[in-house]
Amino acid sequence: MNALSQAIGHLAGSGTPHALFGAVGLAAYGVLRGTSDIDLLAGHVVISDDYWLGLRGVRAEVRRGDHTDNLLGCVKIGLATARRPVDVVVPRGRWVERALARVDSSVVIGHAQVPLLRLEDIVLAKVHSGSRQDVQDILTACELPDARRDDIVAHIDAEQVYLIGPARRDWPRIRRLILTGANPR
Repeated sequence: MNALSQAIGHLAGSGTPHALFGAVGLAAYGVLRGTSDIDLLAGHVVISDDYWLGLRGVRAEVRRGDHTDNLLGCVKIGLATARRPVDVVVPRGRWVERALARVDSSVVIGHAQVPLLRLEDIVLAKVHSGSRQDVQDILTACELPDARRDDIVAHIDAEQVYLIGPARRDWPRIRRLILTGANPR
């Protein structure tokens, strides 16, 4: 069984809310770019070595963020042995629980049925991360023919109170880029 099937089976079997996001999540909506891993969003319960004891055939490495990190942590599943490693990402902020509660669809990857974060919540996660690549992904997603740019902006406007410091500070700049259609490639 591959790293994704193991991670999904373990998260679902433990009753832990989780969803696909990141570059592979965006690909489900039509935003295509290269990536070497699969990102799953999950809550803080997974940042424990004990949580992952039941995994078989793949290794889980829990990496905790420090007080300066915008992540509580990340769990690397599969590591070097997996063709497509999985990162179970746990950001800081109450927006994570709220986004996971809104999941209403899934996609099939390989043999795994994977819950899919809504497009506007993937954009919210990208705002939270805030790297140049994340901003580029946001702008590309908002250029999709049926992306509902105004709805995405309204969603982030409403949810920004749940973001942490830098993301909340950067949102007005990203918002302007979305609404003006400026794409600094």
